[in-house]
Amino acid sequence: MDAFVEKYLLHAASHAENTLSGNYRKGNTAATELERMNQCLLKLEDTTAARSHIDEIICSDLPNAVMWIAPVCKEEQYKTDLVRNKLLRYSKDKTLGILSLNAAMFLKML
Repeated sequence: MDAFVEKYLLHAASHAENTLSGNYRKGNTAATELERMNQCLLKLEDTTAARSHIDEIICSDLPNAVMWIAPVCKEEQYKTDLVRNKLLRYSKDKTLGILSLNAAMFLKML
């Protein structure tokens, strides 16, 4: 796994953990970093590398990472159906707590 993807997944996990525990300050810090990383993916000239990163994130077992990569998929028109299906499933998964609401919000964005 690429260092970029590892860092992305780490920030997504941190955001989820801190959101669920109510530590919104730390959660917002992770969210800011995820947004920055999304912009890096969108600006990457090597489309093959960008899509490889996106694929790894989508295939991760981390729902919050899939949620955060959704805007990149929409912008690039890449695997939006797959992401939409995952978000739909996450939005109905009450074990995710407030993150299921986040999934529903990202779903509306697609």
